[in-house]
Amino acid sequence: MKLGVLVSGRGSNLEAILEAERRGALGPGQVAVVVSSRPFVRAVDLARAAGKPTVVIDHRGFDGREAFEDALLAALHEHGAEAIALAGFMRILTPRFLSAFAPGRVLNIHPSLLPAFPGAHAHRDVLAAGARVTGATVHLVSASVDQGAIVTQAPVPVFFSDDEERLARRVLGAEHRIFPRALRWLAEGRLELFAGGSRVRVLPPEPERTLTDRYATLHAGSLLAARAEARAIAHVAATLGRPVVAVSACLLGERCRWDAQDRRDDGVLARLAGAEVLPICPEVLAGFGIPRPAMELDARGVMRRLDSGADVTASALAGAETAALLLREAGVRRALLKQKSPSCGTRALRQDGALVPGQGLLARALGAAGVTLSAEDDA
Repeated sequence: MKLGVLVSGRGSNLEAILEAERRGALGPGQVAVVVSSRPFVRAVDLARAAGKPTVVIDHRGFDGREAFEDALLAALHEHGAEAIALAGFMRILTPRFLSAFAPGRVLNIHPSLLPAFPGAHAHRDVLAAGARVTGATVHLVSASVDQGAIVTQAPVPVFFSDDEERLARRVLGAEHRIFPRALRWLAEGRLELFAGGSRVRVLPPEPERTLTDRYATLHAGSLLAARAEARAIAHVAATLGRPVVAVSACLLGERCRWDAQDRRDDGVLARLAGAEVLPICPEVLAGFGIPRPAMELDARGVMRRLDSGADVTASALAGAETAALLLREAGVRRALLKQKSPSCGTRALRQDGALVPGQGLLARALGAAGVTLSAEDDA
């Protein structure tokens, strides 16, 4: 699906969308054009740097809203945009503009948990109200501002020490996680309108989705979206009468390992015939990035980066716990993990520069939870 992204300012949500596209986390979604209502803003520079067709349509150069929207539509249609993402777009769109696209094809991101705190000053209003929780909302755009059907939300706590800037920074992180995910659902045709278009449900993925698609979705950064994806995989498996097996992502050819090499194991893939696969990489879930840094787990259970010696135990444990949570969401009772890894290792791990018998953090957690473990060379 070709997406048109409308922007007006610094473009941080545009940046998150472009990064998701680069990683494959938009699925069949593709940014076809970026249109800015203002010249000389960072969003325009980001779009051009990414090689995206970029159009500036300065709203100040038009006599009225109708002429401005005609110019917007002309640019979007010229580049074949089938759906629209409002990524910090600071103009209100009329029903006339919205009617140019199929229902449910125009999405916006708002920095609060709608329907609470709509409007342009959400963070100020949250703090003034003394709310203890706020967040971000992706919703369909309707004729009423910030009133369209909600697609997905992410909560963010409000601290007593918060001012608008600090709160906005944390909410922005939630926006960056959930907006690309919602756009992927849209591109996959998984957003279904019901109750007269006032509500949206997310349909489960098709069973033929590629392992790379599943991996990108589970590791895209939004825990809410990842849990939904894990449950969707379980739903597909139950419908087809198949088990769900968790597999170390690097055995499936994902380049998340420390050397960024493609170590796809065709023997592993053959053994997974007849099962639904949940690809998992605890290091990516821990936020170490792709490729992750080389690490080792010492005899005291401390995880250290080999390049710096930094103690990353807390992050590594958090990644293993997140991975275990996703397995529980999918009802996984069997996992096929790497033999040698500080997290996934079923038989050996790197300790003080040498390979020694033992299990990694994730392998230990899953074993303690009663998940049956096997390794890539098991018969």
